[in-house]
Amino acid sequence: MTKGGIIIRLIDVAMNLLFAFIVISDMRVQAQIKFPSPQQIEEPETDRTPAVISVLIGLDRSFVVKKGEELISTTNRLDELESLLVGFDKQYTAMGNEVIVLIEPNQDSVVQSTVDVMDICERHQIPMNVTYESVKF
Repeated sequence: MTKGGIIIRLIDVAMNLLFAFIVISDMRVQAQIKFPSPQQIEEPETDRTPAVISVLIGLDRSFVVKKGEELISTTNRLDELESLLVGFDKQYTAMGNEVIVLIEPNQDSVVQSTVDVMDICERHQIPMNVTYESVKF
């Protein structure tokens, strides 16, 4: 037998084994799909707009917290910023509203400051977004 003949025989054996495994395997679908019932009442959509809290990051690792155009606080300490953001989140959540933190770093600010603010938001599960318009690459 030539080398080509042996390879063809080995392929035949492999195919027979594959078909044997397919035949003896359990191929039933065991998934349960829940379809919506017509009796389910959809929740009405609320027109509440989330409160946007802006955190501006300065060159000297300072944090300016604003709500709209209203200046709320200026701090250089992360623990003060964290307590302020958590306080806003708790306050607006109690009123049934959501807070979104908009992080606005200065183009020349230290990237670690932006990461610190993102860590605070992630740790307390506060929705956030970074404005890339202020950062020019």
